[in-house]
Amino acid sequence: FDWTVETGVLAKIREELQELQAAMDSQDLEGVSEEMGDLLFSVVNLARFRRADPEILMARANDKFEKRFGKRVR
Repeated sequence: FDWTVETGVLAKIREELQELQAAMDSQDLEGVSEEMGDLLFSVVNLARFRRADPEILMARANDKFEKRFGKRVR
């Protein structure tokens, strides 16, 4: 899972999203969980590729959600 260009990482994310959709369509609960993990792993890999800290990005996304909807998610 180490690419020289960002488009390879994005292609992997698309692939994992399609696999998640297929598992959901077939109502494969175990497969859905597995594919969600694979998708998250691939997105984290994109953050790494772009030299971004995925934990910081997630904290910022949580903060944005809390501000928009007034809900605490942690």
